[in-house]
Amino acid sequence: MRVLLEILKLISQPHSSVTDLEEVRRAQLLSILSLLQLFFVLIGFNLGAELRPFFITYGIIAILSYILSRTKFYSVGAYLLVYFLVSFAYIRILAGDVPSIELAIGSSVYISLALASALLTSGNFLILIILTALATFAAPYYSNVPSNELDNPFRAGGWILALGLVLYAINLFRARLDKRNFNELLRANAQLKDAKSTLESRVDERTKELEVSLKQLESRAGRLQAASEISQTISLNMTQKFDDLLTESADVIARKTGHYHVGIFIVDQNNKYVTLKAVNRASPGGQAMLARQHQLKIGGTGVVGYAAQSGTLRMALDTGADAVFFNNPDLPQTHSEVALPLKVGTRVLGVLDIQSLQSAAFEREDIVIFETLANQIALIIQASSGAATTKTSNMASASVTQWNREERAQGYSYSPDGSIGTLASTGNAATHQVFASGETVLLDKPTHNASPTLAVPVKFRDAIIGVIQIEASEEARKWSEDEVSLAQAVSERAGLALENARLFEEAEKNAEREKILSAITSRIGESNKLENILQTAIQELGRSLGASRTFIQIKPPASNGDGADERGPA
Repeated sequence: MRVLLEILKLISQPHSSVTDLEEVRRAQLLSILSLLQLFFVLIGFNLGAELRPFFITYGIIAILSYILSRTKFYSVGAYLLVYFLVSFAYIRILAGDVPSIELAIGSSVYISLALASALLTSGNFLILIILTALATFAAPYYSNVPSNELDNPFRAGGWILALGLVLYAINLFRARLDKRNFNELLRANAQLKDAKSTLESRVDERTKELEVSLKQLESRAGRLQAASEISQTISLNMTQKFDDLLTESADVIARKTGHYHVGIFIVDQNNKYVTLKAVNRASPGGQAMLARQHQLKIGGTGVVGYAAQSGTLRMALDTGADAVFFNNPDLPQTHSEVALPLKVGTRVLGVLDIQSLQSAAFEREDIVIFETLANQIALIIQASSGAATTKTSNMASASVTQWNREERAQGYSYSPDGSIGTLASTGNAATHQVFASGETVLLDKPTHNASPTLAVPVKFRDAIIGVIQIEASEEARKWSEDEVSLAQAVSERAGLALENARLFEEAEKNAEREKILSAITSRIGESNKLENILQTAIQELGRSLGASRTFIQIKPPASNGDGADERGPA
């Protein structure tokens, strides 16, 4: 069946210039009807010798119609075939070789009109109906058919008009229906095109949004990676001298973020100026400023002075247009600058100054990362300030030991069930080895049925202040390099955090002591009598220290050689 349809499509394919759907349908129908007429011609050719001239003419007409159906002049072939079939009946009436007029018309005209309604346009079909009806009504005047009382040409003409008008009405209805369907199809196609265009537009928009989001995620991931690498580099260089550590911090920030100048200022003892203490090595202007001990007044002109005074971030995205910006001749290429206060609590210890060659170089994600780095540098400065009060690392270790003894557990333990408990001194082999060597200890095959153990020292400035010990649940556990590195990184940050906490508590204690001293001094100063002063002193001191008994004794006067009285200290 499929092969038959393909053959039928091949033999009825219209000319390429015929593109209208209705015209294509008529041309294909003409091709098929012409081939069917040839089939009838072959049958009729064998009916008798007297009919052969007619069938030869009929065959020639059918062949011409088929040939024309495959060209752009297919409508000529349709007229030729239809008018031949219709006129055949009237030719026979004229020749008088039929019994009656109605019989001649009924044998071919009605079928011819039905075919014509499918092959001709509505207007041409209406013309054919009128001509056929006139030829039928005029048949008595040219007919050579013998007269017959039952023969009524007017009746035949009426049937032709009726049949023609019905077919014409059907054609009009079908044409309108096809037109409506075609218009609906056009509207549907237009809607599909609009939907496709809208969908493509939305896809393009979503694609662009996804590309922007992807770039933002990649940029954010790059910033976070840079921040992580900066923090790791700073942590790994904690054993360096203070000035070298600040220089290394500025250098790694500049290198990872791509900004050409990074400077670290520290507030002086009088809290009036900030002094440049470190810059990245790739900043010639910064090195020149560092060599001459560049200072800026707190609260003065510039983003650094503003940040040092206000304790808040100050940013100039276009330094040429920002009124707060101070034109620095050492850094003439700066187009963007941000200054972040280095604070611990509310106390400003210094300023982190970052300058870029580009305008509007700093985004919100950059500022978040810079603030994190500024907090880390502030902790380094605070730790250095606290360490300056001790001469050696042993003194720092002693202070931490003393801090640990103040009503604290010596350690904590974590169990797989999520519970955390206090821990007394372990005294195991791994801990002793760590305190003895100061290095990380791995016990993959411990003795006495113990678990594989990883022990990492917690240090601050080369002083061991604790041990992190991890025991595996599997006896065949092997500690990987990544696991050891992770434990060491945690211990480094824990050491720095412990030192910061110790310094903070010392500062709180000092503040409380100064408060008590100020209150006692104020009460003592309220009286001018010696007895009242002594009584107030021992009363307030005993109350503050929670003593069971407090007393004060005046040294008795002693006589010297000159006979003068000497009063000793109370």
